[in-house]
Amino acid sequence: MFDYKAFADEMYKQSLELIPPEFSDKEKEYILTTIGNFAELAGESLNNDKENDFSDEQKVFMTQVIAEWTFHKSVDLIRAEIPNIYWNAILQKIAYAIFEIIKQALLKDIPQEQVLEAVEHHVKKVYKECIKKLPVSDGQKCIASEQSNIDKKAFEVEQNSRKPNKKEAFICGIVMFLILLTLTMLFNSLSISNRMLASIGIPFSALVLMMPLTYWQVHKIEYENITKIILVMLSGFFVSIVTFLLIIAHWKNILKYLDPIFIILIVICVISAIIFKIIINKDVNRQLKELENVRQQMNDLVNPDRMYECLGVDVINLQVGQNLLCIADPDQDGLLLAKIAAIRQRLTYKYGYIIPNIRIQDSTELKENEYLISIRNNIVNTGFVYPNKYMVILDQWNKTGKPIPEGAIRGVDPTYKTGVIWISENDTRKTKEVTAVAPDDVIIQHLQEVLIQQVDKVLSEKDIRKCIDLVKEDNSVSIDSLLSKLSYGDIRQVYVNLIREKVSVRDITLLLSRLDNYSRYHKEPDILSERIRKDFSRQISLTHCNDDKKIYAIDLSQEITTKLLECVELQKEFNKTKLSLDKQYEHDFMENVAMKLMETHKKIDTKPVILCNEKLRLALYRLLVKHIPTVVVLANVEIEQDIKLEIVDTIK
Repeated sequence: MFDYKAFADEMYKQSLELIPPEFSDKEKEYILTTIGNFAELAGESLNNDKENDFSDEQKVFMTQVIAEWTFHKSVDLIRAEIPNIYWNAILQKIAYAIFEIIKQALLKDIPQEQVLEAVEHHVKKVYKECIKKLPVSDGQKCIASEQSNIDKKAFEVEQNSRKPNKKEAFICGIVMFLILLTLTMLFNSLSISNRMLASIGIPFSALVLMMPLTYWQVHKIEYENITKIILVMLSGFFVSIVTFLLIIAHWKNILKYLDPIFIILIVICVISAIIFKIIINKDVNRQLKELENVRQQMNDLVNPDRMYECLGVDVINLQVGQNLLCIADPDQDGLLLAKIAAIRQRLTYKYGYIIPNIRIQDSTELKENEYLISIRNNIVNTGFVYPNKYMVILDQWNKTGKPIPEGAIRGVDPTYKTGVIWISENDTRKTKEVTAVAPDDVIIQHLQEVLIQQVDKVLSEKDIRKCIDLVKEDNSVSIDSLLSKLSYGDIRQVYVNLIREKVSVRDITLLLSRLDNYSRYHKEPDILSERIRKDFSRQISLTHCNDDKKIYAIDLSQEITTKLLECVELQKEFNKTKLSLDKQYEHDFMENVAMKLMETHKKIDTKPVILCNEKLRLALYRLLVKHIPTVVVLANVEIEQDIKLEIVDTIK
């Protein structure tokens, strides 16, 4: 495990030696404290990241880059004399940008060198954008934007690694001059009188060869020393002018005495220089293109639309243990992925509930046969399934009168929390009276129920906007009228109330037109959803009746109904209806309901519904579903006339 606290302390100590000496003690302490805090926060976040299994080396790399850039930009802010009230906000944005860029880059296996280049590009971009928004003068913004402690440090490193030599260019020029002069005298038996004339062109050649060295020498001098730069440039300009004038005056004599071999050498040098320049430019352009590609890739990674897609993928997360890879991995003929796609289609067509992508991951932190369902990084539920075995309800098996097969594994149904056994395929063939469920189907059923129960966390206002956009061209619904009375959040809550109890909202036109009508008199989503249920009573009745169009129900006594109606209240903070009961009364009531449901289920071999007054229905459902996730609560008015209703028991 990455010891981020020790690493943060080490970064603190290293930074202590690098802080500019002219800074005050208060400024130094701020830089050191900020670096330590940011390094510790980054390290802690990486250690707690259960979705991405980063190695310790990667964690160190990410934390170190954040700490180093925090140092450089805090120095820049202080040097630019930006008010200290803005420091934290700017540095936090920079640290967050670095964290996200490196995180996404490592997940994409981008080399570290390219990652660092992209980080530098985006840090400078974020820094300048923050400076632009500050309420300071334009002059101060300009100064602050141009501050770059990392550039200064890089220059200092270059200066220290290769000290400038003021005589270097002059000595090189003299050596070249002597070499060229010697070659000229060897290839041209010139007279003494003409040697001086021929030598006029030689300093010019030496100067041409000295130009790269002179350019290099200029750039080695610190930019603050303008005098040295001007002197070097003026001296080069003066020598070039004098040499050029002398060559013009004696050009014919020079050509007359220059040997052809010497001319060929000069031509070769010029051609070589051109080829060298082409090669260098080509290599530089290639590197610039690669850098631009990396930056574009990083831009794509941190693009808001792409980041929204990433968040959308992670809204629903399914993690599986190592033994379950065989049913999750398509390369191992696993069908889980295909069945999850079928879930999304089923929920859309059956309930009008469009869910985001479901991300599947393997996890070494889970037990071998365990899986975990999380929504928006919050664990919702877990369960155990066993590959190559099938799940059978224990009560169903016991009714066959057969002994539990050897090698069977006892467990709990992850969805309905009833006792089960896991048996082999051969045992299921021998006992056809029971329903055997494959492990991937168990996960699918559990996932479907979780998505319905957790619809409030899955469904977003953006989804509602998309639904409304589908019916904007339908003249039967006045969207403008609807949105003038209800917000997207209110409409979303109506959707949530209906879908959570498996009421289909696929008929968008009917749903929105009813909402438009009812919202003239009521604005509360709970009241609106209950009114909508009456319009969908046919659908609700058929959902909960058997093949004979009969619904088995447990009724509430008049005494219980009166008591509960007195306790119904509206939570103003959340605009939701709830039952406010004494804790002991609530406990006793819940036990009574649970017992009645269990006894009735065994008696009639089917699950009954709870029947109650329409004003009580939603509040009662919210109370019961916390303890009995599969409970169904219906109002009297929701039962269609052609549906037979049989009251099998009464809660007193």
